[in-house]
Amino acid sequence: MTEGPEIFDSILRAREERARRQLFILRRFERPIISVTVVSPGSDKCSPIIMKIFSEARKSICSTVKSSGSRVLLEEASVSSSGPEAIFVVSALSQIDIKKMTMLLEETHPLGRLWDLDVIAPDQFFLSRENFDFPARRCLLCSDIAMNCARSRKHSIEDLRREMKRIFFLFEKEKKN
Repeated sequence: MTEGPEIFDSILRAREERARRQLFILRRFERPIISVTVVSPGSDKCSPIIMKIFSEARKSICSTVKSSGSRVLLEEASVSSSGPEAIFVVSALSQIDIKKMTMLLEETHPLGRLWDLDVIAPDQFFLSRENFDFPARRCLLCSDIAMNCARSRKHSIEDLRREMKRIFFLFEKEKKN
């Protein structure tokens, strides 16, 4: 798929639709939500590897919620031009506990670096890592803050995709052992 204005317009529209769905679910449940996406540089947002990374994120969230003594009230997943997306509503955990849980998953799971697990409070406030004195996420390829590299386009999409694949294949290899 070539990258051009049509692709990026499509991705932007899909992200706007995700925000509308998030708002609907926030209003419906009046509980914090977990928004799950995959870090996927470039316009190819739905490759088989990305879908497997997404599936593992969903499984890990469900397992972690269950082990916390809570339960998933809603899991809604979809795929759009912006990639796979899921929204979770969890019972019995505060938004602070949910954010701590998602940060721990991002930091400790072998694929966690490839997940974007956002927690949105019922008042539509995004809980960020900085709210918990947690460091900003680092770039996949260097020690800089990921957002700095993304804004400056410091690394090529090909190099970022290659690193994603390396992380994924290491995970798959470890799973088989």
